[in-house]
Amino acid sequence: MQLNWIKAHVDFLGNEAADNLAKQATKEGTRLHLQAPKCHLKKMLMNLSLNKWQQDWDSGDTGKAIFNILPKVTLTPASWSRESILFATGHGPFPSYFYRFRLHHSNICTCGENGDSLHYATSCHMPLSYHFRKLSAENTQLWWKSLLSNKLSRIKISKLISFLTENENFIKQPPDATRLRPRFLSSTKTSDLWTKTLEVQYLEP
Repeated sequence: MQLNWIKAHVDFLGNEAADNLAKQATKEGTRLHLQAPKCHLKKMLMNLSLNKWQQDWDSGDTGKAIFNILPKVTLTPASWSRESILFATGHGPFPSYFYRFRLHHSNICTCGENGDSLHYATSCHMPLSYHFRKLSAENTQLWWKSLLSNKLSRIKISKLISFLTENENFIKQPPDATRLRPRFLSSTKTSDLWTKTLEVQYLEP
């Protein structure tokens, strides 16, 4: 048997006969049920799993902080460091996290605001050297993606987490903070950056 390529629809008898038989088979032929190859089944199961995962991710009540950053599920892992994960999830050295799991009596920072990761990264005067530009409400998702995809920003986040871990007692509001106010006594050089507030004294108002 010899196979040769020929142009289609140019009045070759054999080619025309094959076309007619193919059309006839679609109408009169016997339906065959062939087993799908394993690669096809694996792809189908993968798509079903991803769709179910996406539905659970969209409707779930947990992980909403990460959902706002990564709304689409994927099998490709995010290239985040441990510190970046702590920062993005809020499961780090923050009063808001300690308070949530009853490890501290208050979620308020010593400066009087809610002590979450965004507070220390954008507004708190203690880790001033590690601040990022404040995000706007309409650009929240873009801000997070830009922050966590930039190598220099991730390094800065790592330094911020280290700073907060080392100075955990200074960022927590003491139990009697309702009648005390903080006074910052000096500035200290940390990692070649000047950062205020390592020494804190509480005075009567």
